[in-house]
Amino acid sequence: AVVQSATDLINGDSLLHLVPDRDERALENRVTGPSLGRSGAAPWHGSGSLVRTDALDEIGGLPVDDAATHRAAVRLDRRGWSVRWATPPAVRTIAADSLDDHLRRIGTDAHAEWRMLTGPDSVLRPVRTSMRRRAAQLHASTAVLDGLARLTAFVVLIATLFTGRLPFHASTAVIVTVFAAQLAL
Repeated sequence: AVVQSATDLINGDSLLHLVPDRDERALENRVTGPSLGRSGAAPWHGSGSLVRTDALDEIGGLPVDDAATHRAAVRLDRRGWSVRWATPPAVRTIAADSLDDHLRRIGTDAHAEWRMLTGPDSVLRPVRTSMRRRAAQLHASTAVLDGLARLTAFVVLIATLFTGRLPFHASTAVIVTVFAAQLAL
């Protein structure tokens, strides 16, 4: 139903280009997009995409909200359509030049992704959704918690190094189960 093109950033001197070829789009353009695209669950951003209008008509068009393309991608997946990835960038855009602009955009995206977990298009609902699409959306929706997860792991590591014991008592199976989802993604 959709072919999403990779997006390139024009201004190589922005806040996001502290290390060459390591901006926020590089990982998506080279790894995430092509990987998820092979199974039809590529991220859909809107810009630089080709869309079959009959597929959009089948799902009632694009929703009008913050995460419209993400909601539409879930709806398309439930109807058997897919979102593929085209590797060569067809769109060039401008990265945020200031930390305020970058954090504002990240905050807006995080709130929209978080709301995806509670709405009618939530991948948590027991409706037919492919595992790849479900995992991709869960990862996008919970990415805002990555910093907290890393901080928790760091605190546990420091506590273990200072005390010589884990700060909790659990079997290996419980520990593996808790971290399995993060390791899988």
